[in-house]
Parts: sequence; C-alpha cells; structure tokens
Amino acid sequence: MSLPRVNVNVGEETLLASSNTVPFVPAVVLKTKSGPIGTIETITSESQFKAIFGESDYTVPSAYALQLYLRTYSYVLVTRIANESEAAIGTGKLSFTSSDDTIDLISVKTDYKTDLFNGKEIKLVYDGTAHKLWLDVSSITGKNTISVKEDYTADTATAVILEAALEKLITSINAAKLGITLTNEFTDKTASDPVPSVAQFTNGFSFYIASGNSGNTTAVDNSGVKTILDKYDLPDADIDVLVIPEYTNYEIVNYATNLGLKNNYIVLTSIPTNTVNEAITAVTNYSKSNRGSLAVYFPDVYYNDFYNNEGNLQRIPACMAVLTTYAKTDVSTKWGAPAGVTRGTLSLVNSLAVDLTDEDRSTLYDNSTPINCINDISGRGFVVWGNKTTDSNSAFFDRINVSKLTKYVTKEAYRISWDYLFEPISPYVFNDWTMRIEAMLNSIKTGYGLTDFQVIMDDTINTDETIAKNQLNGIIRLKPQEVAEYIDIDLVITDVIEISVEY
Repeated sequence: MSLPRVNVNVGEETLLASSNTVPFVPAVVLKTKSGPIGTIETITSESQFKAIFGESDYTVPSAYALQLYLRTYSYVLVTRIANESEAAIGTGKLSFTSSDDTIDLISVKTDYKTDLFNGKEIKLVYDGTAHKLWLDVSSITGKNTISVKEDYTADTATAVILEAALEKLITSINAAKLGITLTNEFTDKTASDPVPSVAQFTNGFSFYIASGNSGNTTAVDNSGVKTILDKYDLPDADIDVLVIPEYTNYEIVNYATNLGLKNNYIVLTSIPTNTVNEAITAVTNYSKSNRGSLAVYFPDVYYNDFYNNEGNLQRIPACMAVLTTYAKTDVSTKWGAPAGVTRGTLSLVNSLAVDLTDEDRSTLYDNSTPINCINDISGRGFVVWGNKTTDSNSAFFDRINVSKLTKYVTKEAYRISWDYLFEPISPYVFNDWTMRIEAMLNSIKTGYGLTDFQVIMDDTINTDETIAKNQLNGIIRLKPQEVAEYIDIDLVITDVIEISVEY
C-alpha cells in the first residue's frame, strides 16, 4: 500500500458534436562570471545578482540579459553552471621581510570559483602625516573603496598594535561582501615580534588576486548538466518557467522538459543557429509529447550597446530576451499568450541574428516541432510572434497559454486537496472541496482564462469500493479560453448600407 498522498492526473478530452494575478517565478540555469556553482540562489535585484554572480560582460551574454531583466522584474531563481573541475578559487597574500624572514600580514581568497578578480590589486596604505592605516580595494570595485582608517604610527607601533589594526581593517572589508574574504595572518603577536619598517610602508604594500578560474571555458558534459538540472526536480516549488539558454542539445532539453512535465513548469530554450533549415534540424529530436512543457524561440537577438572585444554586438539567446514577455503577461493577464504587440514587444532588442521572411516564420511555426519566432514589425518593433509549445500532437497543450493555465490549476488543486488528507470521506468533504475548487476556477474564468469548467466530487465517483481503499476522487474539467492567432476581416464596398432600428 502506498503512502498517503495527493495525485493530480492531467489529461485532455475533446467533446465536439479581472485576472487572477499570481507572482511570476522564473528559474534560469546559465553561465555567470562568478558565484556558487550548482546551487539555487533566490535573486530579488540586479545589485544582489552582481554581488553574488559578478558584473556580466560579453563572455556571459545570458547573464547580461538577466541583469537587465532584473531592472524591471524583481524575482528569479538562478543556478550557475560551470565546469567544476576547471573552476578555481583565486588567492593572494601580502607579506613583508624582516631579517631575511618572510612574514605574512593578510591573505585573500575569492568567495567563489571565478576569474573575475584575477589581477585585481589590494593595497595596504599608510599615511605618515596623519598616522592612519587603511586597505584600498578600489581595483576590485571599480570605484573609490577603502576600509575604515585606523590610528597607526609606523616608527613606534608594536606588533600587537599592528595586529589589532589589521583585524579592524579586514573586518571592515569583509563586511562589505565584495566577493572576497580577507584573513589576518599577523596574529598571536607580542611586543618583541617584528613589524614593517617606515621605509617599507613608504614604498607601499600591495598584492594581487591570482589563479582564479570561472570554469566557463570548458563545456560541462551532459551528465554534469543533468546533475545541475536535478536541483529543479521540486514538486513543491512554485516555478513558472525554467530557462536553459546555453546547453540546448536535445538530450539536455528533453531531460529538462521531463522535469517540467513532472513539476508543472514550462521549459524555455532557443536555437543558436544561423538559418531556418539549421533550426528545424536542431529541434528534430526535441520532445513532442510533454503536455505543453517546452517552448522554443528563434532567432537570437542583439541588444543595444552590448559589444564583444572586437567591437561587434554580442548575440543574446532568444529565450533570455522573451523572458520579459512571460513576466509582463503574468502581470497584465495571467492566462494570456506571452506574444503579440500587447505583451510580446521586446524593447531591449535592436536587431535579429537571422532575418526572417514571412515564409520562414510560417515554416518554423508550422514545423512538426513548432518554433516561435521573433518578428521585426515596422512601426511596432521586435515582437514575439508565436504561442506554441512543441507538443504539436495535442488538441490543447500545443498552446502556451493553455499550458500555463493547466499547470497553475494543477498546482492549486494539489494545494487545496492536501488539506483533506486523513479527513472523513463524507458529503461535507465533497461539498467543501468542490466549493474551494470552483472559487479558484471562477477567478480564472473572470480573468478570461476559461470559458467554462465543471467540478465533480460526489458519491458517483466515490463508491463503496474506492472508499474502502481510503481513496478520495474528484474531477475537474476545463474549457480554456481560445486566443486569436488568425484574423479575417471582410471589407465590403457598397452604395447602400441599411441600418435597422428596433424599438
């Protein structure tokens, strides 16, 4: 006998003879300049993202796009993907010489495996006139950044005084959370221990962080990527979409899609190719039976003023660009399609990596594995021009808006039903569960997510036999709201228009 649980089975049934706003929770698995590898970090601002994952540049275009996303939207789950064996902590050490002995003052290590701070200088500065000592880390922050200033007189200070001063300077820098951790190596000193001379302070102390490596230059193999994706095998996590912009081979995409199917979120990816034929070939083996758990976008895009070392605009994966349309859709109308000129306009895009004709867009959209295009519309800008999942075999789950709706209702039905575990299987439970489910669905219907629904929990499906198995059964039927993808208008020229008025 299985453990007590709630199970929501999703199927489809074809029988033809104001918005419920939910916070949008995206998760993105991508390369960054710095940060922990393979963990789930909750990010609520651009500054927090940069503090943990580093200032993005042309080497990590997806991370750069995410930084810009966080200027408008304030919640995302981020997992850094990098080659763990290649990545390395950066280190450095400041020392002085006394009687041919090398004596360490301060050591440093980067908080994460990164090359972000390699060659960045840390200075121990002494002002002999003001008799002040401080640490200067401006090289790391890119702006004037120093520690507290401590009283210190180099020609009379003892090792005990220097130890205490260094401790305060180091504590000050570490509290700033700059991505590095300093350690006081000048400890347990006595008055007889040597200290740096005035001349040594005058010449200046500095050291550089070296030997760090981000792990971004060597691709992670499929098993390594899958291990990271497994972090999102989270039945209780309220994730709406999982974006995988950089590892797009079919084995990885299908693995992520299965996780999305299991845990009720949509996987977004894109095709980093340069022609329509290459894009169609690339998605040939993508999952096609996934109840709307995968959406693919093409082509990649360019943002304004984002250049590589050669002075060329740097390419950004299409799935990163369209993330804003999903967030915008959830804010304006939870059940709408994340496409079209109302919600699908991409204001940051200034050009496409591949110019598409109307025929190209039709070919991609009508492909056996549909691909949603980004369209350049004169007077409108760059617009997401597609609402399809890759599940082209389904009568309903082939549309993103229906997939979003279904996944939300599934989560809500699970959440509501959980309250009835170990409760008596009785008419009261039947009525109470039905009332709560109907209230949830009515709010969706009011927001134009549904045109109709039916909720059943009674003795017709909870028989003596099922009750004897301690099983509570319910049925939820949904009729999703259709969205317009093709509009035909008849324009008739006539010499007479009859207007009838009823009284």
